[in-house]
Amino acid sequence: MATIDELIDHAAKDRAAVPDLCSELAKGKLVIIASWDSPESHTMTVQDFVRDGVTFIPLFSDLTHFREETKNSGFESRGCEIDRQLMLSILKGNERFVLNPGSKAVQLSPADFLPFRRPFEVGP
Repeated sequence: MATIDELIDHAAKDRAAVPDLCSELAKGKLVIIASWDSPESHTMTVQDFVRDGVTFIPLFSDLTHFREETKNSGFESRGCEIDRQLMLSILKGNERFVLNPGSKAVQLSPADFLPFRRPFEVGP
C-alpha cells in the first residue's frame, strides 16, 4: 500500500490519482489553520487564502506537513486537527482546497471526497 506522501505525489502529477488520495484522506484527521473567537466559543473560523485570484483553504495531511509548511509564517500556532469526516460534513460544497500548499500542492474540492463521505458520528 502506498504512503500518504506517495499518494500526494501521484495526485500532484496525475489528476486520475486523486480518488486514491481522497480515499486515504477521508480516514483520520487533517490539519487546518483555524481560530476561535474565545476559549468558550463553539464557532471556529477557518483561515482561507487567495492565490492568483482564487480563494482556497489550505489543508495539511498531518501535523508534520503543517509544521514544515507554516514555519516562520505567523500561522504556526493556529493549526487545528479536525476529523476528516467532520470537516466533510460541514462543507457547503463550493470550497476549494489546496493540500499541503507549501510543497507538492494538490487542488481538491468537496466533490473529490463525496465517494468517501460518511455521516459523522460523535463518540462517547
